Amino acid sequence: AIESAQKKIENNNFGIRKNLLEYDRVMSEQREIIYDERRRVLNGESMRDSIYKMIEDITENCVDICINDDSIAEDWNYSELNSLLLPTIPLEPITPERVKKPKKNSLKQQLKEEAVKLYESKEAEFPDPENIREIERLSTESGWIISTIWIISVRVSDSSLMDRRILWLSTRSAVIPCLRR
Repeated sequence: AIESAQKKIENNNFGIRKNLLEYDRVMSEQREIIYDERRRVLNGESMRDSIYKMIEDITENCVDICINDDSIAEDWNYSELNSLLLPTIPLEPITPERVKKPKKNSLKQQLKEEAVKLYESKEAEFPDPENIREIERLSTESGWIISTIWIISVRVSDSSLMDRRILWLSTRSAVIPCLRR
């Protein structure tokens, strides 16, 4: 009986150590990604591609949060989509009339294209392109994006809908400061 109990405890401890090592591996990978981003900022590299990726990620996440894969366009929650997306990326409000193709992936693509065009129009307002690159670096360097994403991802261990919503809500207000005047 003692031997059986000891074996159960050892198996349990082995499982705990295995999970801890996997968690540590994931954390190390995340840390490397964050450190790489910080190095890029500190070296004065352009963050334009990162900003574009954030625009795309935010748009896709908003659509994923608000629209089920199997729902039809008439059932889409446009109000929730507008309340999540528009404070960060100030597009025209999304309505059924604005949707070109009533498919979720088509809507994602349409909104990403509109958001990129909006960002490019804001870039064009700067006479010297280096000015907006500096704003991108300063926004990123200040930790609005990198630190928040990393801290939240450390706290959020699985990818359920609520966890994605927490991650997105925690980062959305700082991701694209250049889109607002």
